[in-house]
Amino acid sequence: AGTRQILTVTFTVAAGATAQTVPVTFSGTPTAQSVSSAQGALLATTYEAGNVVITTTAAGVTVSGRVTSANGQGVRGATVAITDSAGDRRSVTTGSFGFYSFEDVEAGQSYVIGVTSKRYRFGSRVVNVTDTLADVDFVGQE
Repeated sequence: AGTRQILTVTFTVAAGATAQTVPVTFSGTPTAQSVSSAQGALLATTYEAGNVVITTTAAGVTVSGRVTSANGQGVRGATVAITDSAGDRRSVTTGSFGFYSFEDVEAGQSYVIGVTSKRYRFGSRVVNVTDTLADVDFVGQE
């Protein structure tokens, strides 16, 4: 008895999709619409049409780069942090060759990216992210 949600649909929007409103409807073909209980009894069901609104958010871009020493060697084990304007911070650790990557960064915002290391000093950078960035590199100073 009562109203219950029995289905959640998740959509993945293709990169570069244009902003639009797309209707979602239900049809009785190729099979009849019905919902039944675990015992097989038909349940009264209302199918409600709706819309999916696609906006031009660019969440999901990648920000990456390399952390090196002054002589160009990758700095392993450095901590790279990215902080948004709300103060939310994520961090990753560089690999053997100094590379790092942040996935699913929301575009259209500015971020402060900083590096900490036991051996080198690094300056922070403010980066305006409008799309995937692959060259946000840092060079350490002793």
